[in-house]
Amino acid sequence: EGPTRFEGIEVSNHLSCNPKALREGYMTALENFLADLRHGCARDAIDYALIRTSDSLDAALAAFLCRRVSNTRMN
Repeated sequence: EGPTRFEGIEVSNHLSCNPKALREGYMTALENFLADLRHGCARDAIDYALIRTSDSLDAALAAFLCRRVSNTRMN
């Protein structure tokens, strides 16, 4: 798998890069961002829940609220 050329649709720019390397860099940046977000939330006592777009929103929200109620009762 070699370089791939990505064409801009709004401007006439293009970018040639290795998709595998691009993905690796993106995933590293995303992991760092999420770690910083989790640490910031923990530092400021903010509830944090990672919900994926493939997760059912109602089930994820119900689980989050149950955990929050449970934690509130313990305090």
